Amino acid sequence: MGELVKREFGLYRDQFQSADCALIEHFPSTLEFTSSWYVKMQNGGHLDAHIHEIGWLSGAVYLAMPETADPQEGAFEYGTHGDHYPQLHPDFPTHFIKPQVGDIVLFPSSLFHRTIPFNAEAERICVAFDLKQGPSASVARSQY
Repeated sequence: MGELVKREFGLYRDQFQSADCALIEHFPSTLEFTSSWYVKMQNGGHLDAHIHEIGWLSGAVYLAMPETADPQEGAFEYGTHGDHYPQLHPDFPTHFIKPQVGDIVLFPSSLFHRTIPFNAEAERICVAFDLKQGPSASVARSQY
């Protein structure tokens, strides 16, 4: 799976290389895994909006997704608010992606995201991970 993530990392960087934002302007030339974990949900499963404080880029590879009539059920939702932070207004924009089995979703670790609850007698399974800046060539040489 590491090679798949490395390939997708390169495609992500290339897709957004002309974006005018600090995330892309300071994008690391190499990334390394900080952590990975397995998420298995069943009927009613969900995650509240949160961020990943340690990573630069986060993602998930989807191994099983429930089939639902509502396209939002079980979807990956992202936006600019979450984790019960105080709100000055209630209209923070959100968007969602309904991954298919085999999809990989990459996103900035600082982006709030959640899993929308689903009602289906099926499982939603993914392997999630965080990536951080890898060692530079000079650091790597000094370790030998």
